[in-house]
Amino acid sequence: MVNQKVILGPCKKLVYDGTDSGIKQLVTSVLAYEKVWGMDLNHVPLLTESVTNYLIKIENDGMQEANKEVTNMNAAI
Repeated sequence: MVNQKVILGPCKKLVYDGTDSGIKQLVTSVLAYEKVWGMDLNHVPLLTESVTNYLIKIENDGMQEANKEVTNMNAAI
């Protein structure tokens, strides 16, 4: 059985199962919470995918490594 983390948030009880698809499900649920954001942020182009990819990077490689990637990307702009 996969080790699951239960996250209690304002939108509902969210279960993160440690998988990439679990991260996407979590991100999609949080971004859909219109009561907080005033709209479903999943409709913002590339937002769901970007947040999901960064969280996967953080989960797999750690915050320092993920931060290096963002810093290098910003330096290139």
